[in-house]
Amino acid sequence: MKSGTRTIAIAIFAATLIVILGVLVMKTRAFDINAQNEINNTLRDLRQLDSEWDVDVLRAKIGLSSNYDRVASPLARITTLKDSLAAQSAALWGDYSDSYARLTSLTTAYSKLMDDKISLIEQFKSQNAILRNSSHYLPVAASELAVTVRSEDILLRNSNRAEFESALNNLLTDLAEFEGVTGVADATLRDRITTHSADLVRSMEPFSQEAHMQATTLLTHMQTLLKQQDIGEQLLTDLGKVDTLGAINALGNAYNQEQAGILTEQQFWLRALIIYSVILLLLLTYAGWRIVRSIRLLNQSNTALGKAYRDLQESQVQLIQSEKMSGLGRMVAGVAHEINTPLAYVSGTLSVLQDQLAPLGKLTTLVHDFIGLLRSKPQDKTAVNKTLLEIEADATAVTEQGVLTEIDTLLKDGMHGIDQISEIVLNLKNFSRVDRVQVSNFSVEAGLDSTLVLANNVLKTHDVAIHKNYGGAPTINGSPSQINQVFLNLITNAAQAMPADREEQNVITLSTSMEDHDTVRIEIEDNGAGIPKDVLPNVFDPFFTTKPIGEGTGMGLSICFQIIEAHGGRIQVDSEQDVGTIFTILLPIKAAQPTQAAVVSDD
Repeated sequence: MKSGTRTIAIAIFAATLIVILGVLVMKTRAFDINAQNEINNTLRDLRQLDSEWDVDVLRAKIGLSSNYDRVASPLARITTLKDSLAAQSAALWGDYSDSYARLTSLTTAYSKLMDDKISLIEQFKSQNAILRNSSHYLPVAASELAVTVRSEDILLRNSNRAEFESALNNLLTDLAEFEGVTGVADATLRDRITTHSADLVRSMEPFSQEAHMQATTLLTHMQTLLKQQDIGEQLLTDLGKVDTLGAINALGNAYNQEQAGILTEQQFWLRALIIYSVILLLLLTYAGWRIVRSIRLLNQSNTALGKAYRDLQESQVQLIQSEKMSGLGRMVAGVAHEINTPLAYVSGTLSVLQDQLAPLGKLTTLVHDFIGLLRSKPQDKTAVNKTLLEIEADATAVTEQGVLTEIDTLLKDGMHGIDQISEIVLNLKNFSRVDRVQVSNFSVEAGLDSTLVLANNVLKTHDVAIHKNYGGAPTINGSPSQINQVFLNLITNAAQAMPADREEQNVITLSTSMEDHDTVRIEIEDNGAGIPKDVLPNVFDPFFTTKPIGEGTGMGLSICFQIIEAHGGRIQVDSEQDVGTIFTILLPIKAAQPTQAAVVSDD
């Protein structure tokens, strides 16, 4: 199995284990007993309130309570408890979809029964209000009728008045008895009320129209009282048939059953979680053992790799140095010529200087003899004068011939030639040494000038003119020898790409500028043959070269790329055939510590 496939398989396996663990944890999450207790308390309050409510309805039905407000008073409390039950159920059982659906069905049935009961209570309240109005008005109507009848007694016989008062009193007594036994179906009492109502109507015949109208009003309210009493009894009967208490009990039983089912299921999943945790712990133990074993093997491998890496680094240094020396060997002839020119100049200067020293030697001898004659006792004045004249003649000749001036000029020219030789030797020394990355601040423009000295013979061989377009770039931090070797490689490659037999002047342009406030830009541009498009993408690949076998190793541009990258910079190439090539180097002013690298002037 490939490493990537194996890694994916392990990741999938681990993710599966985590998902299974998460599912088991979700299945065994703690059931909120407190929330269930709150639901039970709400159901208990509803059950108690509903029972008390049914008792009030029964008392009203059998006539033990004439105050119908108690029948309607629990409505607000019941509505509050019902809403609270719905909210508590949704909060606790909302995550248990199946259970919540069953409980919601029972809750809906209970709510429907409660709505029906509330509707009957509302009707009962309306009926009771009408009943009370009629009940309260009957004594008033009877009193008004009695007053009217008494005012007409002057014209009527006492027997008529006595008949009226007897019928009215009997009717009021029956109505009072009827109201006192509300809810009891008493047909005899209803018959008496009907009989006494007829007696009252007959007794009203002698009286005035006004008295008749008042008697009719009285009897109308009496009929309303009887009718509303019947309606009230029917409503109370219907209320007794609405079994909300049974619905509450069914709902409470359902909650308890669902809770028991959840707890039973939790026990099952808890056992599964324990078993899975044991298996997972065994797997983790095995994985830990494998990891410890792998770490030991990895440490051993790291030790071996560290040793191999150090050996590889040393081999790389030797290989690069070998490549550098190989390139240096190919440059020796040209460098020897560069040294020979100032050396021949120094040799000629010393030969001329030797000729110029002869008159000075003669003059020195005469001065020495003259001093000896002056010190002798006695002095030979003739010899002294003769020697003095000779000294004067030779000194005049040296002065007139400008010997001293010419000697000074020859010494300066000789020192210049020696300085040229010293500069070439120093550049050769820097190029050929095994570089251990000495980092310092240096000027890339000075580095380009130093590189031109070393590459001078190659430039002359290919008749290349150098154009400088320096922009006063600031000093950068890096390895001068490594970056100078990059310059030497690129300049030498550019010169070698120039045809030597064309009419157009071969030109290499060196430019420096600021890419941004933190980066220096160096461009090495030539007007040579250019790089073919199919070759351009591979120029920085190791061991890639377009030169014949034995003339190039293909490591030059590859190591240039590594050096610039190690300095935290970039190297880019842009080329067009028969137009020329531009190598662009971007180097940060404050570079990171570069790694060991070197460059050979060969591609």
